Amino acid sequence: MTELCKYPSLIDWAINSHALEDTPTAASRKRALLEDINRALDTNYSEPHLNNWLRGSKPTPQRVWRYLTLMLIEAEVSFDHPALGSELVRLLELNETEAKGKT
Repeated sequence: MTELCKYPSLIDWAINSHALEDTPTAASRKRALLEDINRALDTNYSEPHLNNWLRGSKPTPQRVWRYLTLMLIEAEVSFDHPALGSELVRLLELNETEAKGKT
C-alpha cells in the first residue's frame, strides 16, 4: 500500500504506481498507462491528453476517472481489505463494466 497523500491527483498516482518493475521511467509509465486506458476503454488517447489531465488544464474524462478510481481501489484497498474495497465501489456507484465502457 502506498502513501496516497504524496500524489496530488489520481492521474499522478496512476502514473507513479503503474507497473514500476517494468517501466522504470516516468515516460515509460505514461506510455504504459495510456496503453492500459486505451485498451480497457477502447479509446485512442495520446500523451498530450494525459499531460493536460496531469496539469489540470483539461478535465479528466469521466470514463477515465472511473477506470482509474477502480484501479486505485483494487491496488490500494481491496488487496488488503476486500470487503472495504467492495463497499467503496458500491458507495461510489462504480462497476467494472461501466467504468470500462462496456454498458
